[in-house]
Order: sequence, then structure tokens, then C-alpha cells
Amino acid sequence: MRCAVITDAGGARHIAHELHREIGDGASSRSTIHRVLVRNGIVNPPEQQHK
Repeated sequence: MRCAVITDAGGARHIAHELHREIGDGASSRSTIHRVLVRNGIVNPPEQQHK
């Protein structure tokens, strides 16, 4: 998979789509990809909304 600049608008969603297209059903889920991006400081985690 080729690398690209990741934006908040579609980072994990876009990566998941591309992986699913190239790998198929064995690709990681969108939430797993998002956690990896957050853990590595590539995207900022969303604020938690406590009631």
C-alpha cells in the first residue's frame, strides 16, 4: 500500500477502505486502524463527552 498524508476527514476510514480493497476480508477494522494512528500520534483522539 502506498503512503499518503492522513487528514482527520478520512484517515482511518480511507486506510481501511484501501486495505480492504487490496487485502480483502483479512484487513484490519477501521477502529483498529484509528487506535494505531492515535497511539503513534498521527491523529488526535476525539474529546470524550461525559454526561
